[in-house]
Amino acid sequence: MEPFEIEKRFQLFYELLKPAYDLSYWIYDLSGNVIETNNQNRPLEAIFRGSGAMSIIQEYCLNNRLPILLTAPFGPLWCAAFEYKESELFRIHVLGPAFHTNVSLQALRKMASQHDIPLSWRSNFLNLLSTLPTISINAMNKLAVMLHKSLTGEDISVTDVTAQTFKTEEQPVNDVVEKDRSQTYMVEQAILSAIREGNPDYAKALARAQSISDGVPVQSDNPLDQSKISIIVFISLCVRAAIEGGLTPDKAYSIGDSYIQQVNSCENFSHMANLSSEMYNEFIRLVHEKNKRPDISQTIQSCCDYIQMHVEGDLSLDTIAERGGYTGYYLSRKFKSEMGISINDYINRQRIERAKLLLISTSDDLQEISDRLHFGTRSYFTLTFKKLTGISPSDYRKQNQK
Repeated sequence: MEPFEIEKRFQLFYELLKPAYDLSYWIYDLSGNVIETNNQNRPLEAIFRGSGAMSIIQEYCLNNRLPILLTAPFGPLWCAAFEYKESELFRIHVLGPAFHTNVSLQALRKMASQHDIPLSWRSNFLNLLSTLPTISINAMNKLAVMLHKSLTGEDISVTDVTAQTFKTEEQPVNDVVEKDRSQTYMVEQAILSAIREGNPDYAKALARAQSISDGVPVQSDNPLDQSKISIIVFISLCVRAAIEGGLTPDKAYSIGDSYIQQVNSCENFSHMANLSSEMYNEFIRLVHEKNKRPDISQTIQSCCDYIQMHVEGDLSLDTIAERGGYTGYYLSRKFKSEMGISINDYINRQRIERAKLLLISTSDDLQEISDRLHFGTRSYFTLTFKKLTGISPSDYRKQNQK
């Protein structure tokens, strides 16, 4: 690409990035001199150079074209991608810094002492560090992929991003700020419920969980080890949820053990994230298949699957029938004959199951949940919920959020 086109693409990338993540950028020449930046705070650049990150990047880019993610134990996180001119390395683009976990004021003070910040600057420096965003390592990997795309036009995946941990002379105090544990618990229950039910429509709950929880706050001075422990705990929870969903303990534990072994041998964050996603998908699929009734025809099973995956969408009889190439009359009779209930009753049951999940995993009020699940009115939603569960939605939420 021409330099002017690259500049336009980078500026577009940064403008799109800015509302979501308040990250700074630096553009360096191959000698490590700053050519351009949107942040004139010299202490931030001092952290970058003082940590040895620039030296690591300069050595790395001699033999690699793909982006790199740099982390310090409980310290700042950076990513770098490379711009080429006529196939020759031209400039280095750096995004950062951000923290990959919430840190306390005590940890920030420890960090400031490591970088020989004069006492007269110490207060301003601490204020500066406290304004840095917290971005998960998975999210930073995705930003590195997008940065690479804007500079080269090449499509790569997060597994192509190299991650490297560098150690400072002293490690900051591992003093993580506590998050709202009740909210984290609610979301974890939502993603585990999807396994227990074998529900293929789990993407929203999983995305919400990743945005709220960064995993288990383990006592480790290595972010890679921290992620491994967090994912292994997640695998263990999924194994138990799959057993509750109908898988035999032998099968569930065997699958879980296999993924734990693979995670233990991982050497980068991207590979671990992919394994975690693959594991979750596999348990969802296996429980879903286990729960299929052998006496149900493929036509009706497909209909049930569609309803489960689109329980928050338009599920009129005509919509479902047209998708399968049937008339509404034929599908309605066949469904009731095989399932023992009408298709509308089945839809209501699935929507109430989703409502139960929303009641314990979100703070949405009853009207919002009713609208989301197409019940029409809050009173009809409450009536249907109580008819199928024997309890009102409000009481269900109170009992299950204690």
